[in-house]
Amino acid sequence: MLSDAQIKRLWEEWIAAETRAYWYAELSTKYQQRQRIITILSLVLSSGAAVLFFTRIGLAPYIAILAAIVSAVSLVEQNYRRAILADDLHSKWNRIALECTRLWESWFSEEAAERFRQVENLAFDASQSSTSAGFKYDAKALGHWQDVAQMHHGIKSAA
Repeated sequence: MLSDAQIKRLWEEWIAAETRAYWYAELSTKYQQRQRIITILSLVLSSGAAVLFFTRIGLAPYIAILAAIVSAVSLVEQNYRRAILADDLHSKWNRIALECTRLWESWFSEEAAERFRQVENLAFDASQSSTSAGFKYDAKALGHWQDVAQMHHGIKSAA
């Protein structure tokens, strides 16, 4: 059975886990979109440089340089890798939120305290993964997703 303090922490962890799951899903989508745009731009510029080269129009070297710059940006930004990391963190936080849901429904059981410790350990591990991934903190986006999570649980109403 969970104590009143543990029940309060479970509730807070549940909202926080859902908030982070939503935010990492948004990040994954954002990085995938960026990578798609860079890939398309790189293909268009490379193709344009090739066409201009064969038609002997003098812009070919400049377009080729632009294509190289876009390719370099793609390598440096590592949007694809970031999208995968964000997707993995989304899954981890979603799993934690699910475990919180299950525990909330059985907080009075004998094994609830042990299950709560497991949830806290999962959250600790996910937090470590997210800080080592190097994602930029975005208070506005997190605030938005926290509002969504709270509305989902009837804490806030849609504004």
